[in-house]
Amino acid sequence: MTAYATRDKEASWTFAGCLAAVGERDEALAWLGNAIELGFVNHRFLSTRDPLLAPLRCDPRFEALMDRARAKERAFDAS
Repeated sequence: MTAYATRDKEASWTFAGCLAAVGERDEALAWLGNAIELGFVNHRFLSTRDPLLAPLRCDPRFEALMDRARAKERAFDAS
């Protein structure tokens, strides 16, 4: 399953949420980064709405990921 998830943005985001919910912050951030890299760039949802990601929001690495998501979303909107 993880091999598939590395290529699927929704699966990566799901893994991130599950891992965050059980306190596996480093792994959760890695999966979230993968989801963003693959195109899951709705930073408003990720940064404020997704309840499973709440434990990550105090981590500076999370904000760095949100910056990446914002940049990717802007690039998408501009095209």
